[in-house]
Amino acid sequence: MSVFGNTITSSGYRDNNKLRQSSVVGEARQALDNGELYLNLSADAQHLGLPGALSRSEIAANPKGTDNPRDYADKQGLNAAFGGTHSLGDCVELVMDAGIRHKEQQSVFFAYGDTYYGTELNTLSLTPRLTAEHRLFGAPGKAITGIDLTQSYYTSNQKMHSGDTPVHRFGVQQRTVAGYLQDTVTLRQDTDLSFGGRLQGDRVSARDRYDPNAPNTDGNFATVAGTPLDKTDTQYAFHLGVEHRLDTGTTLFGRVGRSYRLPTVDERVGQSPWGTPTSFDLKAQTSRDAEMGVRGKWGAFSLQSSAYIMQLRDELHYNPVSYTNINLSPTQRTGVENTGTWQVTDAVRLKAQLAYTRAEFTEGKWKGNDVPLVSRWTGGGGVSWDIWKRLAVFDADVRYVGKRRFDNDQANFQPLIPSRTLVDLRIGGEAGGRATRWPSRTCSISTTSITASPAPPPTTPTTPTPCRDER
Repeated sequence: MSVFGNTITSSGYRDNNKLRQSSVVGEARQALDNGELYLNLSADAQHLGLPGALSRSEIAANPKGTDNPRDYADKQGLNAAFGGTHSLGDCVELVMDAGIRHKEQQSVFFAYGDTYYGTELNTLSLTPRLTAEHRLFGAPGKAITGIDLTQSYYTSNQKMHSGDTPVHRFGVQQRTVAGYLQDTVTLRQDTDLSFGGRLQGDRVSARDRYDPNAPNTDGNFATVAGTPLDKTDTQYAFHLGVEHRLDTGTTLFGRVGRSYRLPTVDERVGQSPWGTPTSFDLKAQTSRDAEMGVRGKWGAFSLQSSAYIMQLRDELHYNPVSYTNINLSPTQRTGVENTGTWQVTDAVRLKAQLAYTRAEFTEGKWKGNDVPLVSRWTGGGGVSWDIWKRLAVFDADVRYVGKRRFDNDQANFQPLIPSRTLVDLRIGGEAGGRATRWPSRTCSISTTSITASPAPPPTTPTTPTPCRDER
């Protein structure tokens, strides 16, 4: 059994930007002959001041100021997860997870004629999966396959004050069913092939109950109900990758894939501009991408360099001017990423990174414009010095972020956000403690048979997300 607690308090950079956050997690595990059972319970609470937007002149006069000294957002959460693992023999393991998540949120905006939002979200999930080591046409491999089932219930009340009758009562139900498979096969001693796919169906039903008699001073809320939505969407993702080892130190790799992200229920409710009824209708964000590169380790020096291209459609974006969640026009990101490390001595390690990214709109009225908040050049470096047996470690890191467009400046008419350099210095260490030792288990595939020995308790099972790459 284990219990962990955490609390954070911060005044924030700006006025009315205070953060108070606490969480607690408890877990119980029971080892079995061929597996394990676990129960995980957690709770969290957060209060955050919302300082709001400032004009350019206000920023110049007092960048820490606020025009909204009383606005805030609160959140409370309760979560429970139960599951276990069971060895089916021959290096095949069944993992079964079930969970329930409950979240409540409250937010108040006095700057907009007093508006209060109260939201509740409950999600049920069941995620069984199998992991197995196997042979495919004589080649050894390792696969994971499973099913994800989720059901979400969302309610949100919009009203003038916390005790008033709601002007709008939003209700959304969302059900998802997904199946996936991911496999890695050793074709030759120097070549690995990985492939996988995910197929997901999403069913959304959304309603808005409007009360014309509820208090609605100055028409802060839409005066008609939102358009009902009943929608089914099917999305797929895939991944195909290969790694080829030229020698003991150098590896070539490449991959292609497709990924997606479905709109959340919150994003659907906030789909329409302020004061107008919502239609709840947003498209799923999709991406096609490819990457190739090389990595190697030669003695104390290691390096990885890769080039990539990503083509995104219907990227989900929040517009803070119209208070609207929208789908952007198609965009493309191309770039090169480089990382390197040098273990100078047993106690001193150097590291460096350098990346170039070109992000632009490829269609629509912003075609050829830069995507906001993406710097063309980013980089950094650092040193880590083990002063004395890990009890005292000194770290110094430098990070550089180049010029970029302001958020929501798709038209590219605002001045650029200046480049910046951040230096982090840290002194820390580790003190040795008594570690729990579990029976070891290994699975290995030989040319003639599969062998297994007793298993250690796994870490908390988590639902894998194959075939997804977000940069």
